[in-house]
Amino acid sequence: MRIAVCDDNKIFAKVLCDMLTEELAARKTDAEIKCFTDGDEVIYQHGIKPFEAVFLDIDMPALSGFDVAKKINEAGKECQVIFVTAHSELVYDSFLFRPLNFITKGNDSNMREKLKVVLDQLSELQKQNTTIILEDDTHGRVAVLLKDVIYISSNNHYVLYHIDKYPQPVVVRGNLKDLEQEYSENNFARIHKKYLVNLAHVFNINITNETVIFKEKFELPMSRSYKDSVNDKLTDYLRRTR
Repeated sequence: MRIAVCDDNKIFAKVLCDMLTEELAARKTDAEIKCFTDGDEVIYQHGIKPFEAVFLDIDMPALSGFDVAKKINEAGKECQVIFVTAHSELVYDSFLFRPLNFITKGNDSNMREKLKVVLDQLSELQKQNTTIILEDDTHGRVAVLLKDVIYISSNNHYVLYHIDKYPQPVVVRGNLKDLEQEYSENNFARIHKKYLVNLAHVFNINITNETVIFKEKFELPMSRSYKDSVNDKLTDYLRRTR
């Protein structure tokens, strides 16, 4: 994981970097952590080699954390933004930039506990950054991130990967039972004998109509036998990532 910390206060930036280093080491998570005091430098380095997460002080003299977040979002390279601030009244203004979370400066113990929550969220998101290699006659061989797989359907001895921004599914030989086990740790859930879905793309479930509603504005049927487990898995996923 490549992480940036940006705060115009050098002392605080080092404190936060040290906390991150300690917490990630305790989790045995490999990470490259870069500390900055200038938002322009974060934007420049992100353009060269993207960060997966950026901890941004909101109140900085040149470029504010909001300015930096806007530039990062405009770059189109997915990056989780975590705002760090001593001004809790600015938290509501931060929602425009879709931050993953925010950390309030102050008591080190409280900051560390909130940092653990943020790292839990990042860990869950990282599960979807696994690359899989698929191949069929239509697409040839393609490398796909699991986070871009919306759902997988079955058709006899084949499975169809329905992938974001792919007009046609990628069709490979296989079965959902094996994939359900393989992707269980990557936040996929079985909703029907014919469907395995990526919970990251699920908006909600309709218990009455027995359907799963996707963020992409379509629905799939949900088997009655899977209804309770889907509801539990989605609830658990949302608790871990929100």
